Amino acid sequence: MDIMDINQKLEEAKSLFDLSQSDIILLSSYLLFVAIWGISIYQRK
Repeated sequence: MDIMDINQKLEEAKSLFDLSQSDIILLSSYLLFVAIWGISIYQRK
Protein backbone atom coordinates (compact mmCIF):
# COMPACT_ATOMS: atom_id res chain seq x y z
CA MET A 1 0.00 0.00 0.00
CA ASP A 2 1.85 3.08 -1.21
CA ILE A 3 0.87 6.74 -1.61
CA MET A 4 -0.59 6.19 -5.10
CA ASP A 5 -2.94 3.49 -3.77
CA ILE A 6 -4.08 5.76 -0.93
CA ASN A 7 -4.74 8.63 -3.35
CA GLN A 8 -6.77 6.34 -5.60
CA LYS A 9 -8.85 5.16 -2.63
CA LEU A 10 -9.44 8.78 -1.62
CA GLU A 11 -10.60 9.68 -5.14
CA GLU A 12 -12.96 6.68 -5.16
CA ALA A 13 -14.39 7.74 -1.81
CA LYS A 14 -14.87 11.31 -3.07
CA SER A 15 -16.73 10.19 -6.19
CA LEU A 16 -18.92 7.90 -4.07
CA PHE A 17 -19.70 10.81 -1.76
CA ASP A 18 -20.55 13.09 -4.69
CA LEU A 19 -22.96 10.49 -6.08
CA SER A 20 -24.83 9.93 -2.82
CA GLN A 21 -24.47 13.28 -1.06
CA SER A 22 -28.25 13.79 -0.86
CA ASP A 23 -28.63 10.24 0.49
CA ILE A 24 -26.02 10.97 3.17
CA ILE A 25 -27.82 14.18 4.18
CA LEU A 26 -31.14 12.32 4.30
CA LEU A 27 -29.63 9.52 6.38
CA SER A 28 -27.92 11.87 8.84
CA SER A 29 -31.08 13.93 9.35
CA TYR A 30 -33.03 10.69 9.93
CA LEU A 31 -30.45 9.51 12.47
CA LEU A 32 -30.61 12.90 14.19
CA PHE A 33 -34.41 12.64 14.39
CA VAL A 34 -34.20 9.11 15.83
CA ALA A 35 -31.61 10.24 18.39
CA ILE A 36 -33.74 13.17 19.56
CA TRP A 37 -36.85 10.98 19.71
CA GLY A 38 -34.97 8.31 21.69
CA ILE A 39 -33.62 10.87 24.16
CA SER A 40 -37.05 12.41 24.73
CA ILE A 41 -38.57 8.98 25.44
CA TYR A 42 -35.66 8.09 27.73
CA GLN A 43 -36.12 11.31 29.74
CA ARG A 44 -39.86 10.69 30.22
CA LYS A 45 -39.24 7.44 32.12
